[in-house]
Amino acid sequence: MRYRKIKKIVNLQEDIFRPLAEPFPVEEKYIFKSAYELAEMIRKGRASSLEVVQEHINHIKNNNWKVNALVWLYENDALEAARHADEEIAVGKPAGLLHGVPVTVKEHFWVKGKPTNVNDLRFAGFKAPRNGAMVNNLLAEGAIIIGSTNNPEMLLDYQTHGQIYPTASNPFDFTRTPGGSTGGGAAAVASGFSPADMGSDAVGSLRVPAAFCGLYALKVTEKTLDLFDANWPASIDKYLFREMAVPGPITRSVDDLELMWNALRRNSPYNNQLNAVKPPKKLSHYRIAWIDDWGKTIYTGRDVKSKMNKLISNLEGEGVLTFKDAPDLFEEMSQMAMLLASYSWFLDPHWITRKFSKAGLRMMKSKRLDPLKMPQMVEVKNKKNYQAALARRQELIERTEEFFHNYDFLITPITAGPAIEKGPMAYKIKIDDTKMHYWDYFAYGQVFNATGHPAISIPLGFSQNGLPIGVQVIGKYYSEKELLHFARLIEPLHLGYSKPTSMIREYVEKSPTDSYVVS
Repeated sequence: MRYRKIKKIVNLQEDIFRPLAEPFPVEEKYIFKSAYELAEMIRKGRASSLEVVQEHINHIKNNNWKVNALVWLYENDALEAARHADEEIAVGKPAGLLHGVPVTVKEHFWVKGKPTNVNDLRFAGFKAPRNGAMVNNLLAEGAIIIGSTNNPEMLLDYQTHGQIYPTASNPFDFTRTPGGSTGGGAAAVASGFSPADMGSDAVGSLRVPAAFCGLYALKVTEKTLDLFDANWPASIDKYLFREMAVPGPITRSVDDLELMWNALRRNSPYNNQLNAVKPPKKLSHYRIAWIDDWGKTIYTGRDVKSKMNKLISNLEGEGVLTFKDAPDLFEEMSQMAMLLASYSWFLDPHWITRKFSKAGLRMMKSKRLDPLKMPQMVEVKNKKNYQAALARRQELIERTEEFFHNYDFLITPITAGPAIEKGPMAYKIKIDDTKMHYWDYFAYGQVFNATGHPAISIPLGFSQNGLPIGVQVIGKYYSEKELLHFARLIEPLHLGYSKPTSMIREYVEKSPTDSYVVS
């Protein structure tokens, strides 16, 4: 099929990718409020879902062209769902955790009747025949899916660009990437387009964008949430070689992170393990390990080190016992992450995935494991060899779990530095006085996918040139509740989320009698 014919199939919503001659009215009553606040306001009748959703739609239409965060805006469906949500409140029906609250989802998750093409022309024209499992969980808790967010071609990059959608930009600096592969989701949440986005994380795909855009994100314990039900174009729901990848939320606050996590795990088969936690500790009762130069070949920039050291100092000031320590497994974990990724990419049931993933990965190089060799590595392997790799992986998991016998959590960087300038995957990244291979810049985000441990991204403030800096807090298996509790305790010790100046503007003042209806 030729390019022009495929291009016609896509039919992009061009109006969300270009500036308006006349902005839509926005009072900024609801945008930038948390999902937790909005849900409470709607439940108690202090706001209508219709007003909340309409203001978010107007804000998106006014500003999405700056960052290309959303690639589909479900305006009519969202407004109709908002009216229905308000009717249910009016008659006293029980409200779910996210009743009437607008949220976005990463484009690769199926939303019934909506396009899903992972930014690749080969999947152009595909529309989801049903909702995916995680989308259904959000809807069951009353969330309103306001739109789908941008992702890189076939989800295979730490930048968000591809064959179909305009390239996404970082709302703190349009010349830089918001990260990937949940880059559009991070840009949307940071820009106030939605209070929360559901993304996914296979080798840092939630935590990297969160760090680049000054947000919180939760990488859940592997397999506790269902990623693979209807999350890919023409999905056959059969995955022979799938490890590491998990769905999860990205938000502007810890409260919203917990709210989204509780909504997504409503029917998780692992809820007994996830709920089996000890009574919450006081901050001074924690033992924390941390590291800022873990891998022997991986450089960590001065901005990240400075913010990490300040956080550790603040923790010590609160009586927390801190130790500069980490499992002596970085190289093994890095190799395992790349090996498992190569299996999932090159032995996928879809031959087209194998073919074009190889082409993309030929642009990458790494000092730890050369992706150029990955196709050859796995093409001669079979299911028996894959099981042997999983056995080695289980040893890594057990050794990492042993590390957490001595510490509550481990704090590490997510990336070597702040958001990078947009460019080809092959280019070397300059940070301080050092040049790094592209893939190595993101190495800290990859290693805990190799073992499946949960982690929270924490925004710590800004670099010297005004870009967000984030770190991750990693815990033992099924420790999400404890991680969220700890993240909430330390909120006063760091800056957290701040609005990007690109989204702060003087909206037109409106009288109380004016409506929010978009013509």
